[in-house]
Amino acid sequence: MSNVTISNKYLNIAGRRTFYLETVNKNLKENAPVLILIPGWLTSCYMFEHFMQNFGKYAKCYAPDLPGFGNSQTDFKTNHSIEYYANFVKIFIEKVVHKNHTISVLGYSVGGVITLKMLHKPNNINKAVIFSAPYNGPEYFKQIFGNRLQMVMVNSLLKIYKVAPVVVKLLEIPSIKHKFIYHTLAEGECDLKSQIQSLDLKHLIRIYNHSKDANMKAMIDIAVDLKDKNYTKILPKIETKTLVLGGEKEIVVYPQTSKSLAEGLPNATYKEIKGGTHYSLFTHEGIFVNEVKKFLIR
Repeated sequence: MSNVTISNKYLNIAGRRTFYLETVNKNLKENAPVLILIPGWLTSCYMFEHFMQNFGKYAKCYAPDLPGFGNSQTDFKTNHSIEYYANFVKIFIEKVVHKNHTISVLGYSVGGVITLKMLHKPNNINKAVIFSAPYNGPEYFKQIFGNRLQMVMVNSLLKIYKVAPVVVKLLEIPSIKHKFIYHTLAEGECDLKSQIQSLDLKHLIRIYNHSKDANMKAMIDIAVDLKDKNYTKILPKIETKTLVLGGEKEIVVYPQTSKSLAEGLPNATYKEIKGGTHYSLFTHEGIFVNEVKKFLIR
């Protein structure tokens, strides 16, 4: 039986309530290493629930809901840029982690881009793990919207949003928003259905229920920021020892993107999860945990 339990907690950051998960393991030493887990676009901290249950044997784990997602508050005036979230995570770490702890960060998908932005600034991060990060924004958008008509539509929608962000309030109508989020989560990768038997469906339903009321402005702000920025230029300045993970069968962030990221970082190693997709955290959980453990806990 596992000695690890997971607590639901709240704290105040910049006057807003922030929700997060925290592992509790009485068998860990007081100065045990700390791992901060940063979720991807649209999802919530519950995506890491199973991972934390496993990895909580080796490190103290914290996973926040980013503002506008899950149970963390935001507002319509905030510009939810990658830099905004990087600053948020920095403040979160300062509030939850006490001194004398070695701190590592794991960023998943867009959470990986947030991690890169955070590492580019002065920080006290010892090691980082990045899984399938779309760090090369313009190129990434061309990959996922390869069809010219799709790209024109996406560009048009984002231009309208930039000029009149109030239009996003139309997407806050629950019937529209819930359909959009459901299809984004359920159909994000075409080969997910072939692996459905290996997934914990109750866990996926919990992730969906915790994500379905995401703030639409936060979602679109991130998309706008990703589309306009390429973080390739900051990579040579990031000295943190980093493990870059990618899935062999990724079609959301192609393996070559993750390989290029590792090549651009001065102190990075690339590992590819055989048969892995964008959902490797769920479909290849054992391999995922083992790779992170080998890198962070030696």
